Amino acid sequence: MEKFFFSFWWLIFPIMWFGFGFFGMFLRYRRQRDAMDLLKTYAAQGKDPPPEVSKILSGQAMEDGNCGPWGGGYGYGRRGWRSGPYWEWRRVFIFTSLAIGFGVAAYYGEDWGVHGEPAFVVVAAVMACLAVGSLIFALLARRLNGDDR
Repeated sequence: MEKFFFSFWWLIFPIMWFGFGFFGMFLRYRRQRDAMDLLKTYAAQGKDPPPEVSKILSGQAMEDGNCGPWGGGYGYGRRGWRSGPYWEWRRVFIFTSLAIGFGVAAYYGEDWGVHGEPAFVVVAAVMACLAVGSLIFALLARRLNGDDR
């Protein structure tokens, strides 16, 4: 069983990608369904819905950055939550954990039966450089975006 896992460990990544994709589609469906229920409520009362509801239904709210956990409140425009301050710190943590993971794989690679540790060393070094760069951008994110809060 152990040999089977080490032969197909890489399948974790596409399986997780599919899982997150399905979860995102489910959340998008729920948002659209709730907006339609709200439209039905306004129609039953004979009132016009606010423009935010039609933006949610057309998908424009996500593009404007006015919808989602970090969008709209930081003035990052169309990219929304992907350019908020939390996104920069997320990159720091992702690249740091990847650098540590590939460093461990390079150090213990021969013990695990994985050959080609120099490749792991190169990848760990690249991930470490990306982590340092992301850290610099995360620390400077407020100044670069003109946010003095």
